[in-house]
Amino acid sequence: MIASFLHKLRRLATDQSGNATVEFVIWFPVYLFLLVAGLEMGSASWRNAALETALDRTTRELRLPSSAPMQHAEIKAAICDKTVLISNCSENLRLEMVVLDPNNLVDPAAPTCTDTIAPVAPLHRFTNGVSERVILLRACAQYRPYLPLSSFGQAMTDGNDGWARVTATSAYVQAQ
Repeated sequence: MIASFLHKLRRLATDQSGNATVEFVIWFPVYLFLLVAGLEMGSASWRNAALETALDRTTRELRLPSSAPMQHAEIKAAICDKTVLISNCSENLRLEMVVLDPNNLVDPAAPTCTDTIAPVAPLHRFTNGVSERVILLRACAQYRPYLPLSSFGQAMTDGNDGWARVTATSAYVQAQ
């Protein structure tokens, strides 16, 4: 009986069938995680680049002398018109406008993803020695990750009720 058991144990130890299945079970979750992480990171990078580009193009329009002065809602609409990757942009985009003192530039607080408004009057001329206002524009777009229940999706939405955020910053000078 013991010899029969040892014979079966030796045969089991030398049997190669099922090796691919064991390797698949071990490595598949790792590859799946890498695929999901790549998808989420690519999506976040793509949305961030689109938001940066839209904000830069809109800020450029504000700086041009030929453009009509725009207010907060119009700037937000212009940014939304220039980006297609943010779903329901008018609801999910927050535009923060902060007036900075050019003589005492300090790093403003981190973006809060809330709408704040500063009066808009773009600079159409420049005079040396005159104090001009620096307006900092910060756009924050919220979006739902593709796979919010994955560990990577949860890390992106940490404490934001399932919303991930991308931000972009630009500035322009206006006369007082």
